[in-house]
Amino acid sequence: MLETFRKYTISMIAVLVVVFVGLVFFGAGSSGFGIGAPVVLEAYGQKFNQRQLKKFEERHTRLITRLSMSAPGDTQALGEYARILAGGSGLGPTSNDFVVNRLTLQKAMTDFGLQASTPEVEAFIKDTLFWQDSGFNVVAYDDFVKVEMGALGATVKNLNELVAEVICLMKLKEILGAGIEVSRELTEIDMLSAQQRITYQLLSYPVTGFKDKPMPTEEEIKTKWEETKSNYLSEPKRKVTYVLAAPDYDSILKSKEASGEKPGAIEAESAAPTTEENGCQEPAEQPAEQPAEQPAEQPAEQPAEQPA
Repeated sequence: MLETFRKYTISMIAVLVVVFVGLVFFGAGSSGFGIGAPVVLEAYGQKFNQRQLKKFEERHTRLITRLSMSAPGDTQALGEYARILAGGSGLGPTSNDFVVNRLTLQKAMTDFGLQASTPEVEAFIKDTLFWQDSGFNVVAYDDFVKVEMGALGATVKNLNELVAEVICLMKLKEILGAGIEVSRELTEIDMLSAQQRITYQLLSYPVTGFKDKPMPTEEEIKTKWEETKSNYLSEPKRKVTYVLAAPDYDSILKSKEASGEKPGAIEAESAAPTTEENGCQEPAEQPAEQPAEQPAEQPAEQPAEQPA
């Protein structure tokens, strides 16, 4: 037996190499190594199979969740980062929105040249996330790294990458929001609409009284219409009031003669209207309106034998 192995040692080694290569290249897709697995997501030139997508998404979202729950300091920026990347789907394990939004953020970081240095990341962890009672809580940080991150299989490098993306998102918001001011009027409207309270009261009327009454028949409706249609189909009528007036020239001349004025003055006053502010006043019996066809030579018809 040993002699057989010694005799065919090279052949057996070659067979083992072939078997190993076959397992790597042909059996990895079904065994979960990810080589040759179908692509389930592609964004910004990056392709993910199911295993890669799960690694890219689940570990990151779980790290965010545990960090938000365990960090004793201010986690507002971390929560905003998670809310923006999750969109409207939340941090669900089956959602691709988080992956696409994270890739979008990474592309924006590259396009705008945004990056977070190691001192910035360490300062954010110590002075923001794990800042408690006027100091850096070393115990809470060590427990989080050993217990929480150890259970996820995450490392300090994964934590630093997460914090770097949070810092870059804050910088990106400052760049995009530069020079933009929120309208005070719109802010006030939104605040008032959120604070308004609407009260209503439901009134119910019994319908039994209406149901008991029979509906009118077609004949009754036609009869009622014939009786009242004159109120709706009558011809429109308009009332016009007017007055026709003409001056009494004989009375005017007699009144002038009785007052003792000369005929020349009477003719001048009758022919041309005065332009002075305080002109002569006509008798009370003179009509207010004078037609346009008044003869201009009417006063000249007086008798010539009138005494001077």
